[in-house]
Amino acid sequence: MEFTKDKGTKAKWLIILTITSLTLSTCDQQQKERTKRRVADLKDYVQRHRDSIDIYANRKWDSLDHEFVLKENELVEDTVRMDDDIRQSYYNTLNDWQSLKAEYARKSVEQQKINQMDDLRKSLTMDGVRTDYTDLTAANILQEYEYFVNTVRTNKDTYTKEQWTVINVNYKALNGRNREVQKDIPSGDASKIVKLQLEYNGIKALNRPFADNP
Repeated sequence: MEFTKDKGTKAKWLIILTITSLTLSTCDQQQKERTKRRVADLKDYVQRHRDSIDIYANRKWDSLDHEFVLKENELVEDTVRMDDDIRQSYYNTLNDWQSLKAEYARKSVEQQKINQMDDLRKSLTMDGVRTDYTDLTAANILQEYEYFVNTVRTNKDTYTKEQWTVINVNYKALNGRNREVQKDIPSGDASKIVKLQLEYNGIKALNRPFADNP
């Protein structure tokens, strides 16, 4: 009887151990699958930002990095339980994020310059006038020349060589529009425009060669 009882107890323990082992194995497998999904999600997060870097360059890096760090923190404690392939994918993703940070910094500088040049072009036009001057008419083109030259005269000592390039492109566009509407410009306005053109060329000749490099 004792033998039978002892044998039964052992059988129960074997069943318990088997169930426990299967439970632990299932939990471990679930943990691995969850970690795998999180690594894939982190990788997808980096790729989505890399594919849309021009859009995200307008956002603050801290806000992007905060979202990334939250996702990364979910995985930090799981690194020891990762399979080799998953662990390597995880570390590659971290490296990709650092590469994206460098690309973001470069794009941000480019975007900042673009914004500055857009602001410069706007500063050379009267309110309500397009920066390509295509909406100017014979009736208001003299006012735009006056505005343009006055703006350049006021800020001539602060423009960089790069800014002078943008200014001159705008000036050529303004002259192009002037030729298109010239036949309808009153003779008095046309004479004033010529004087303003001469003044602009004189200002540019004196200031552009000595402008600081951007």
